[in-house]
Amino acid sequence: AAEIRKRLGVREDSADATFGCALNFLFDPWSVDDPRLSVASFAAPPPHAAAWPQAGVRPLTPATLTLIGHLRVGDGHLVGQGREIRPILNDRRFGLGSPALAADAMVDCLQGLAARFTGGRRGADVCRITFISDSSEARRHVLARHTGARRLCDVMVDTSFEVKHSAFHKMDSEDARATVEDLFEIAKSDVALLTGSGFGLSGARMGPVLGRHAFDMNWILGDYSKKDHRVRRHARQGVLTEVCRAQRLQPIT
Repeated sequence: AAEIRKRLGVREDSADATFGCALNFLFDPWSVDDPRLSVASFAAPPPHAAAWPQAGVRPLTPATLTLIGHLRVGDGHLVGQGREIRPILNDRRFGLGSPALAADAMVDCLQGLAARFTGGRRGADVCRITFISDSSEARRHVLARHTGARRLCDVMVDTSFEVKHSAFHKMDSEDARATVEDLFEIAKSDVALLTGSGFGLSGARMGPVLGRHAFDMNWILGDYSKKDHRVRRHARQGVLTEVCRAQRLQPIT
């Protein structure tokens, strides 16, 4: 492993020096020692950045702001063999307990982020939210509850196939196609809301992370729980829309 790490140029203290989601290294330009391979300088704002809206959104083509939420509940849910310890579900301070409630919280938070980045603009083409997850329960819940709702952003979700956001399960060609499509759906979005998975981070590092528009739902909930311990109750009440619109956020870097 040490020889492979040295050949690839991965820093010894990088998380990518350990075995895990292989894609994580491929799209992590800050992990390499070789300056010829580093693109960290790309994150610096260009000279015309002062003309951008105060909300901080990059100029978009087309004008619609695209946001994506990736809810990763883990392989335990995927194969129906017990539960993994995922903070979004199981953290003792802010865990939401079920994929359905976590999906509600994520969509509400994305609506708040949309209001934050668009400055409250309204209109049919202002923003669009795409929800992806390795949980069929979560995707079906979003389809039933959030698509077609009269809110700032339209919500889109595909429930027509099973997805496997994991390197630990065999995939046929259809599984692989769906998984890669989700990865690049994250990459091409303007704003990403993730739940601490290597899969989501791999996709976001090709787009939203470079623009400093990728955020961790676990961090947001954890920070909020320091002020108010009623996270699960407030998630049911839709309070997280305002939290994500107004709360100080730390982008993923």
